[in-house]
Amino acid sequence: MTLLIIAFVAGMFSVLTPCILPVLPALLVVSDGQGKARVFGVVVGVVVSFCIAILALTAIVDALGIPADVLRYVSATLLLLFALVLLIPKLDERFQIAAQSVVRLAPAQHQGNGFVPGMLAGATLGLVWAPCAGPILAGITSSIATEGLSSKAVVATVGYGLGMAIPLTAVAFGGRALVGRLRKATGNGRRVNVAMGVVLLATSLLFFSGFDNTLNKTIADNLPLSSTPVASLERGGFDKSNASRTASSCREAEQIAADPAQVAANGYPEAGELCDLGPAPSIDDLGPWINTKDGKPVTADDLKGKVVLVDFWTYSCINCIRTLPYIRGWYDQYKDDGFVVIGAHTPEFAFERDFDNVKKATKDLEVNWPVGLDNDYDTWNAYSNRFWPAKYLIDRDGTLRYAHYGEGEYDRTEELIRTLLDVKPGEGMATSDGAVTDIRSATPETYVGYERAANFAGTADSASGVGSGFDSNRVATYRQAVDALDLNQWSLIGDWKVEGERGVAAGDDSRLRMHYAANEAYLVMSPPAGGQAVVKVTVDGKRRNAITVDGNRLYTIASEGEFGSHTVELTLPKGTAAYAFTFG
Repeated sequence: MTLLIIAFVAGMFSVLTPCILPVLPALLVVSDGQGKARVFGVVVGVVVSFCIAILALTAIVDALGIPADVLRYVSATLLLLFALVLLIPKLDERFQIAAQSVVRLAPAQHQGNGFVPGMLAGATLGLVWAPCAGPILAGITSSIATEGLSSKAVVATVGYGLGMAIPLTAVAFGGRALVGRLRKATGNGRRVNVAMGVVLLATSLLFFSGFDNTLNKTIADNLPLSSTPVASLERGGFDKSNASRTASSCREAEQIAADPAQVAANGYPEAGELCDLGPAPSIDDLGPWINTKDGKPVTADDLKGKVVLVDFWTYSCINCIRTLPYIRGWYDQYKDDGFVVIGAHTPEFAFERDFDNVKKATKDLEVNWPVGLDNDYDTWNAYSNRFWPAKYLIDRDGTLRYAHYGEGEYDRTEELIRTLLDVKPGEGMATSDGAVTDIRSATPETYVGYERAANFAGTADSASGVGSGFDSNRVATYRQAVDALDLNQWSLIGDWKVEGERGVAAGDDSRLRMHYAANEAYLVMSPPAGGQAVVKVTVDGKRRNAITVDGNRLYTIASEGEFGSHTVELTLPKGTAAYAFTFG
């Protein structure tokens, strides 16, 4: 409803844009003296043709599977051209003359006093109106370019069209006097032209720079508040009922923590409260560091007298990304009270070991607390950790007091932080999300590399490698070994080179198919060396917008809106690598 109202109001004010002035005389001509029915017909014709033109373009793009980035650049180019028209007087003059020449054809072609003739006449004006939407329309076209024919795009377009119907009707009934007032209000159009041109130019440059990709970060930030947390965790799904990891009381947790053999085998137990789990393991092996002064390491001396949260994460892990807004809220609210967050970035894939990749990811995800790289798993092993994400709370005396694995329990974790900081409970909470309530089982994380592959329902024509059905570490032709994939099964089709932690497309029609149960599906991918790739996507046989793979990271490959069983198929260009599916 909010989007509809905003678009509606934007449409109402579209009449004030200077490039609409050449259209207004034609609008008055086709409306004047022809009766109320024809006037309303003209307005309806303009609005309908305007909306259909935009939505038809979207439908064509969706049907052809054109990558979203292509439309983004097309939109950016059009905005740049309109900016030049508005900024350069000679171009502006020629454009307006051309627009007038087109719209003046309408009265001669569509004579009659009724609603339908008026609507036909108005339809010829709709496309000329489109450039006048300016930067407001840019927001709508950006949504269309990135999301396809979504309900959001339809609502925004229809809302804008309905909004602009009001000033159009006013112009049609108000006569030439209103046109004169508009020209006076806009300084005969020139001053507003310059301002609009600058805005359009800035918008086009933002699109060209890829600024709209930061929306991925915003979606991830809001996801914990707008969707159900997943039940499965990274690395195969963690069973919360396992008594070796979950303790019924502090007494039991402390007994487990006091036995080094049990900790080494299963990690520190979860008890849901503050317990004495012994001296916290050292973080001295973390490094190099990000978000510290001059890249200096965080030492034990720096943490003395502080309450510390150690967060094990990796930037391609969707479950980890979902926890970041909560950690950010805690850090921002309590850092002045002696609270410190240490991000232990332990890589799952080789590209996550690269310092520059991690540094860029921390910036993109707005991780503003110290992050130390744990490329050799030294700190991971010191904590006997097993999962991404994992959180450990350490009190001011350096004692490990709390462990939590996976998403959820945000309110509880914050209450424990406040207790250790001696902040009054319940007042000024940074987050309020509640516990995980949806325990439907999503498909577990699924690896494409043979080292951790499971539920593979394909085979190579000359399978002789380490993994079942794989011809490992060399190019082979794969096919699906069953007629239809069962739930959680996956297959390769075409030419692939399957390595230990990934599968690399080795042909022009290399396909990857997965049958999953979840709300959303994600896949870690990397592009061919020195370039990028466009990956085609179908879900349950229906084409979806293609994905541009331009870096080593996690990509959303399917988002069907609600929990269900689906089959996704991706066609990867040669050299594109797939690492692991995750689901939420």
